[in-house]
Amino acid sequence: MLQRLAKAAGVRLVMSDRVQGSLTMTVDPETSPRTAIDIIVTAKGLILDQGGDTLYVKTSEERAPEPTERGRYTFRHAHAADVKKLLLRQLRSGVEPSVDERTNTIFYVESRSNVEAIKEFLDFVDQPVPAREKSD
Repeated sequence: MLQRLAKAAGVRLVMSDRVQGSLTMTVDPETSPRTAIDIIVTAKGLILDQGGDTLYVKTSEERAPEPTERGRYTFRHAHAADVKKLLLRQLRSGVEPSVDERTNTIFYVESRSNVEAIKEFLDFVDQPVPAREKSD
């Protein structure tokens, strides 16, 4: 089915040998062949990469891992050890961050596409906490 849709869309399609299975779907006649390919790939949890006029369909396990970058952040207000658990939940790399308590710095490894979001997150967390007023 994907090969017929690719031909109708005017693109070449290369499909990994690991892509298997079947799918039953009804498509609106107004849906373009390329949109139908995208729907199928998404429904089956596959990856679609494009190079020029060629589409490459593969399993998520076959996708090359995204390059990572090392980063560090020295806190002025927050405690690096306290932020470590929060940061780990934000990291796509899944690599556990390290803390240098002496300098209050956290070291991390993250996917390039998410580095800016991590920096924004750390800036947000590293805010001074206003003193609480005592109530009588």
